[in-house]
Amino acid sequence: MFGYDSFDYNARIRLGAVPRFTSIDPHAEKYYSISPYAYCANNPIMRIDPTGKYWVGTDGKMVTYRQDKSGKIVLSSNASADLQKYVGLLNESGSISGKAAFKEIHKNQTKVYFVYNTEDYSVHEFGGTLTGLHQPHTKEGIPARYDVENQKFIDEVAFTNNGEYKGATITIFEKTILEGDGGMQYAYDKKYLDTQYKDLSFEIKVIATASHEMKHDTDPQAIQRTKDVQNGVQNNYNYEPAAYQVTKEVIEEYINSK
Repeated sequence: MFGYDSFDYNARIRLGAVPRFTSIDPHAEKYYSISPYAYCANNPIMRIDPTGKYWVGTDGKMVTYRQDKSGKIVLSSNASADLQKYVGLLNESGSISGKAAFKEIHKNQTKVYFVYNTEDYSVHEFGGTLTGLHQPHTKEGIPARYDVENQKFIDEVAFTNNGEYKGATITIFEKTILEGDGGMQYAYDKKYLDTQYKDLSFEIKVIATASHEMKHDTDPQAIQRTKDVQNGVQNNYNYEPAAYQVTKEVIEEYINSK
């Protein structure tokens, strides 16, 4: 901040001259045993906390992560088995775009739950297939249902005081990825569906799908559209193009690296 010698960490402000955080952790009430001004639970060697927001762990608390010397993401022990599995694939792929999408989740206040579904083959009601799904939560914490035909959520979506989704679930459907042709996520650009999807590695298919869904969670214009439509305000923003762009970035990075 000009003239004040401070650094904006999104969730908190750090005074450079001391150096100390001058505002409390926005999730301090969840950790009564730790000072609200502490950074990474006083363990900055093992943890990072770029914004004070988070993926949700098995204990309901924030999943922290760090990157080792090789660039691999290492999750805290409370990360769910599903999130651990995804990050394992992400590390194996080496996808820079995929890692960027993963880290972007920490830049809003949404509590994001990750589900890696290996049991179900997703078939959409309009005939297409879904390799992944992003569902913002209701105030009860239940994934909201979406009316594709009318392009709006059936259930009332809950928002934070900052206007972001209060909670969300991202689901990856492994069977659809293994057995399908790329699903609805890739139908937007026929070039990728017809000529490239079949040539992608399994890891990249998963990462392209997950990154697509993560963009739905972090896209401010998409969030605003959800809020507007829910409040009866007309908003014609299309959820998909920005998410497809992230999909293509992951795919192009993989193709160009071969």
